Amino acid sequence: MTTSSDNLSLDSFIASLVAQSERGESIPTVTVTRDATPRPLVSYKGNKKPSSKLAQVKAAKAAAEQAATSEQVVGNDKRPALVVLDLPKAGTLDAKGYFTAMRRAKNRDECIAAIAAYIGYDVAEQYATQEMAANMAARRTLRPVAPLATPVHTALPTLKGYVAGMPDMMSRSQENLQGRQVVAAEQVADLMRQAREASDPAAKFTAIKLAQVECERLIHIRTDLGLPVDGVRETFKELETMSQSIS
Repeated sequence: MTTSSDNLSLDSFIASLVAQSERGESIPTVTVTRDATPRPLVSYKGNKKPSSKLAQVKAAKAAAEQAATSEQVVGNDKRPALVVLDLPKAGTLDAKGYFTAMRRAKNRDECIAAIAAYIGYDVAEQYATQEMAANMAARRTLRPVAPLATPVHTALPTLKGYVAGMPDMMSRSQENLQGRQVVAAEQVADLMRQAREASDPAAKFTAIKLAQVECERLIHIRTDLGLPVDGVRETFKELETMSQSIS
């Protein structure tokens, strides 16, 4: 609080400065310097401030050391000190042991140790991604996928028979003729076997004539495919000889 005596002295000082200015005399310059260095905030045990200067210095030093050990300073940021786990080497556990360790894990650190012991663990990557990779690798090891099941998921069976998005009629016709050729050849071979094994002349004659019909069909199919028909003609002549011997 400012008293009346302080106000009078301040007024007298201002009046003297004004008089000096009117007489042209130089006015003295008053410079005030403040200490801008921040002082550390020190807390005292029991809210009791030490009596001596030496005790105050020791208390401030102890507070600074405690703050330095509790926090890690990175640039201008203060972050909590990192805790590094002692992880086992990859390959320590097999697939079955990995699943057992994951079931018995009580916290995240034990899960990380199980992943590290199976496929390794990278602290720079996300936990969920590495856990999924370890689970998939363990399942593939315990239940391997048959190699023949892989081509089923391709698009080749769906696209077969199409050219530039349109049906390939020529390929379809060719495949149809090839299938009919196989059926006709099997029919000729089966009917000739029946004709040789038949004891009844009528059944034998019928089998020979049906075989000749299939030979004629087979000749037309192989002609459409551009294949030679000499062998089929020889079979047809053989059947003709067999039919003449019966009659």
